[in-house]
Amino acid sequence: MSKTSLFLRPATCKSLVLAGLMSGLMTTGAAAQDLAPLSVTGARPESLTIRIAGLDSGGVYKAVRTSAFMVCRNAVSNGGLDLFDLDWCADKASARTMRSYHSALRDAGGEFRSASLTIRIAAR
Repeated sequence: MSKTSLFLRPATCKSLVLAGLMSGLMTTGAAAQDLAPLSVTGARPESLTIRIAGLDSGGVYKAVRTSAFMVCRNAVSNGGLDLFDLDWCADKASARTMRSYHSALRDAGGEFRSASLTIRIAAR
């Protein structure tokens, strides 16, 4: 046996390293196929929180009505509501939100002083 045959030449070393990497990648790929499928779908928000501090009752109504229409339109886009129910949804959402606003206003003695007062509008 010659002295050079005991040692691998550099080209052979590179080939062995690449073969080892490829077999490692193939093993990893086989393991990845055993995972459950993942499904991600995007949806528009069907609820919204708005800041109402500093607004008078008319300003709150306008902000609530605009936001209610937006969340109901998002519900239509997401497929959770029929297009023909859009106005009904906006009416119900704004009425429900304004009832809770007037209830909170009554409990607070007629005026809000909190700088971080928010109200939530939901399509459902």
